[in-house]
Amino acid sequence: MCISYIRIIVVMEQSHTAITSLKISHLFKDFGAVKVLRNVSLSFTGGTSVVITGPSGSGKSTLLHIIGTLEAPSNGIVEINN
Repeated sequence: MCISYIRIIVVMEQSHTAITSLKISHLFKDFGAVKVLRNVSLSFTGGTSVVITGPSGSGKSTLLHIIGTLEAPSNGIVEINN
């Protein structure tokens, strides 16, 4: 199975937010034999707008589910500071 890529575009803007930073380190997510996310590492500061794009099945929703604590990663760390 070919795993597609996810492209993330960061746009800096001024906004009021309770989150001061988001850091994702070496994130992996597997669904059985299907490896959806492999070694994803990102970090953002509060007030940052982020756009996640990629083809169907590339892991966009899975990444957001893990950030929002709806899913647990197979491995890795997600840190949200406020």
